Amino acid sequence: MGYDPDTYIDSQETDYEGGSGVDATGVTISGDGVSNGAVTRDISNGSTTLKLTATVIPAEASQRVTWSSSNASVASVASDSTVTFKKAGTATITAKANSGSASASITATVTGEAQKATNVIYATMPSGWSGTLYAYVYSGSGTAKNAAWPGVAMTKVDSSDDCANAGTYKYEVPDDLASNAKVIFTNGSSQYPGSRADGMAYTGDTVSWTSGQTSLMAATCSGGTDGNTGGGTGGGTTVVAVSDVSVSPSSLSLPVGGSQRLSAVVSLSNASDKSMSWSSSDPSVATVGSDCTVTGVKAGSATVTAVSSYGKSASASVVVKAAGSVTMPVSMVSPASATDKAVTWGS
Repeated sequence: MGYDPDTYIDSQETDYEGGSGVDATGVTISGDGVSNGAVTRDISNGSTTLKLTATVIPAEASQRVTWSSSNASVASVASDSTVTFKKAGTATITAKANSGSASASITATVTGEAQKATNVIYATMPSGWSGTLYAYVYSGSGTAKNAAWPGVAMTKVDSSDDCANAGTYKYEVPDDLASNAKVIFTNGSSQYPGSRADGMAYTGDTVSWTSGQTSLMAATCSGGTDGNTGGGTGGGTTVVAVSDVSVSPSSLSLPVGGSQRLSAVVSLSNASDKSMSWSSSDPSVATVGSDCTVTGVKAGSATVTAVSSYGKSASASVVVKAAGSVTMPVSMVSPASATDKAVTWGS
C-alpha cells in the first residue's frame, strides 16, 4: 500500500511548505524579553536586533509563517524572523501562519537613540548596473577582507539617513578594516575599479562614492560626520556630538518683573556645536530669551528648557512670586529687657 508523500514529509519536517493539510488554529511568538505580547528595547546600548520564534498550533500544521511590521522605520522584521530596532517609537510585529488564517502579534517599543557607526561607506549604483551593489573592503593583498568576493551586500538607506539621499547604498565598515584599506564596488558582473586594479584607498571615517569619481570622498552629514574633500580617502572632520546637558541653577525664584540669567553646560568641552535653544513651558508666567535670561511675568510656576542641536536637553524650574510678596527682615531689639520693643521701618 502506498503513502501520502505530503503527510510523510511533513511528519519528518515540520517546516515543510506543503504541510499535512491541517490548518493552523493559532500562533505564538517568543523571544528574548518578549512578555505578555510585548517587548521593549533600548537601542542606545547597541542592542538593535532580536530573533523571534513563531510556533504554529497544532504541531501537525506547517510551521511556516509570514512576518510583517506595522512600522518598519521603527522596527523592521526579516523573513528569518530577525527584528531590527531602528529608532524610538512603537511597531506591531506580526507572524501569520501560511496554512489557515491564524496569526499572532507583539508590540515592540523602542527607546533611546541608536549608536552611529563611525566608519561608513556610501555609494550610488552606477548607471547601467543592476541587482545588488557589493562593497569589497580589504587590506594588504587581500589577507584581511570583509568577506569573500564579491564582498558584503550594501543596504539602501531611506530619507531618515543623515549622510545620504534615499536610495543610496550604505555599508558599515568593521573597525579592523577602517585604516589602510581599499574598496572595490561591484554588482557581481561589473566593478570599479576595474578588474586587476587596486581598490580605492580608505582610511576610515564616513565617505561616499558615485560613478565617475576615482577616489572616495568624505561625506557631508547633518549628524555624526561632517566631511571635507581633503584627499578623498575619508579623513573628514569628525563631529563631536553633545552627549549631555545641565542647566544652572536648576531652580530659581523671581518676583514679577525680575530676571535672572541661566547657564547651560555641555558634557564635552570639545563638542562641535554648543549652541542651545531655550523655551518656557508657560511664557505667561516666565519668559526666556535666546541669551538664556529668564524674566518673571506673573505669579505661578514654569519650566525653562535648554535643548542642544543634538537633541540633548536639561531644565530648570521657575517660581514667580507676585509683587509685594517678599520676606520681611526680622528685627532684634537690645536689650531683651527693654520696655518698648516696637520699631519703625524706613527706606
